[in-house]
Amino acid sequence: MKQLLFLILLILTGLSGFAQHTSLQGVVLNAVTNAPVGGISVQLKNRELTTVTTSDGSFYFDGITPGADVLVIASPEVQTIEMPVNMAAAQVNHAGTVYVTANLFNLLKEGSISLVEEETIGDEAEYGDYNISALMTASDDVYVSTMSYNLSAVRFKLRGYDNRYSDVHINGVNFNDPERGSFSYGLIGGLNDATRSKDNMSGLSPSSFSYGQIGGATNILANAANYAPGGRVGIALTNRAYKVRTMATVSTGLMDNGWAITGSLGYRWADEGFIEGSFYNSLGYFFSAEKVFNKKHSLSFMTLGSPTQRTQQSPNLQETMDLVDNP
Repeated sequence: MKQLLFLILLILTGLSGFAQHTSLQGVVLNAVTNAPVGGISVQLKNRELTTVTTSDGSFYFDGITPGADVLVIASPEVQTIEMPVNMAAAQVNHAGTVYVTANLFNLLKEGSISLVEEETIGDEAEYGDYNISALMTASDDVYVSTMSYNLSAVRFKLRGYDNRYSDVHINGVNFNDPERGSFSYGLIGGLNDATRSKDNMSGLSPSSFSYGQIGGATNILANAANYAPGGRVGIALTNRAYKVRTMATVSTGLMDNGWAITGSLGYRWADEGFIEGSFYNSLGYFFSAEKVFNKKHSLSFMTLGSPTQRTQQSPNLQETMDLVDNP
C-alpha cells in the first residue's frame, strides 16, 4: 500500500513539474505619450517565434525553451528595438515595459519645429485651391526640408494630399472645419511657441487621439502642464507679407499645488508687405490653465485666437483692370 501511495505521489509530482511551462511576457508603450502600442511584431530571434502585441500593448510567449535569446520589436511605424532576454525554466519571465519611438518614416515626426505663415493660406478657399497647409517641419530628411522651405510657396503637396485629408486636433478635439473639411491654420497664426508641441501620426494608424487620416493626423498639446516653466520673448524682421513679428510666452509649469498656467501673445504688422498696396495687422493670443488632480485626472481650460486684418493678392486680367479704370 505504501509503495502504491509513493508511486501516485511521484506521478503527481511529475505532472506538476511538467505543467510548469516557461513563458515570457511584457508590454510595449509609446515613449512620448505612454500609450499602449498594439499590432507591433514581437519576435524571439533565435527561436524564430513571433507574436503581435494586443490592444493594451502586451505580448506573451508560452511553452518556450529556457535560456538566452534576443527580443526583437519591429514595425514600419516604429524604430526597431533588439534587447537580450534570459528565460529561467518553469516560470513566468518578465521582459518589463519596452518603450518605442516613431520611425523616421513618419515625416511629421515628434519634436519638429513648425512655422505657420498665413500668407500662403486662404480661409475662404474652396477645396484645395488655397488650403495647402504651410506647416513646415525642420527635419534631417533632405526631401522634407526642401519641400518645406523651398517648395511650400508654390503650394507643393506633401505626399500629394490636400489639407482636407489630414486631421488636426487640439487637446484631442478635432478642429477641422466641418464644411470645408480642412484645418484653418489662420486660427493659430503667430502662436508658434504655444502650438509647438505636437503628437503626429502618418496615415491610417490608430492613436490615443484619432483613428488617423490618409494624410496623417496631428494633435496639438495645449494643456498648460505640458509647457516647461519659464518665459521667452522674440522679435523678427522680415520682407514677407508682414515686416515685423513679435512673440512673448510665459509658463509656470506644473506647480506644487497642482496648477499650471501658460500664456502667449504674438503680433505681426506691415504698413505694406512685399506686394504693393498690401498691409498686415494681426494679433495672436493664447491662454491655458490646468488643474492636475493625479496622474489620470485633470481639468483644463484653453482659449486662443488670431484676429487679423490684411490684404491678399490675387491674379487679375487686364480687361478687369480696364473696366474699373485702374491701370
